[in-house]
Amino acid sequence: MATKDNKEKRLTRQDIFKAWFRWQWFIESCPSWERLQASGFLYSISDALDKLYSDISEKASAFMRHLVFYNSQGNWGSIIGGIVLAMEEERANGAELSDEAINGLKTGLMGPLAGIGDTIDWGTLVPLAVSIGLPFAMNGNSLGSIIPFLLISCIMLGESYFLFFRGYQYGQQSIASLLESGSINKLIYAAGIVGMSVLGALTGSYVNLSTQITIPIAGGQALSLQTDVLDNILKGILPLGLVLFCWQMMLRKKKITTIMLYLLIIGIIGGSLYIF
Repeated sequence: MATKDNKEKRLTRQDIFKAWFRWQWFIESCPSWERLQASGFLYSISDALDKLYSDISEKASAFMRHLVFYNSQGNWGSIIGGIVLAMEEERANGAELSDEAINGLKTGLMGPLAGIGDTIDWGTLVPLAVSIGLPFAMNGNSLGSIIPFLLISCIMLGESYFLFFRGYQYGQQSIASLLESGSINKLIYAAGIVGMSVLGALTGSYVNLSTQITIPIAGGQALSLQTDVLDNILKGILPLGLVLFCWQMMLRKKKITTIMLYLLIIGIIGGSLYIF
């Protein structure tokens, strides 16, 4: 345990910014099956540890402390990096913080934050950003790739920066209070509603499926199964059915390639029989 010197050891905003910058670009670099993101974690805070621990044995102990297994979502997990910096700073100034306490915090938070980050970032924000650029891409406009790239980059950089600095500022209490209050569950629930709304809109706009079947009726007329029957029941019922079919296949753990093969077979048979 580090002993408190006469001169207090404090990290500057520049030190914290440098740690965040390294975190953002290197947290997922050099992973291994044994430690996963541990090397990226250590590299991001290594200069801060150099500044906090002047004694070589304490410095070596701090480096070894952060070479244990670590794996979380890069952006939301940045709050762990900020909290750990605050804990290391307090330990360097004499606080009774053991290796187990610091690594216990990392281990306890990395799983929940990975779930939160994957749900909000990859499950909601990325599809939402892509859906905004999709109409441009459908028309061959390069904005279809530029808009999602800029949106996703700005959102995730801002997210990571904010969480890293808040983690440092509020320390361990910040994420614990957020999880215990239930606010994060409300955030995930709201994000899920937005995500499902976007997917529903995309299904109606870009999944095209209709039937050519006609039913002869009295007087030499023909009843269109699509326009006269299905559209009156629910417009877009066939695209909805196709999406639900794919969803059911995924729930049954079918591979994407298997689902694509099913769709190909259905398309060939349906087209040959003039069903679609």
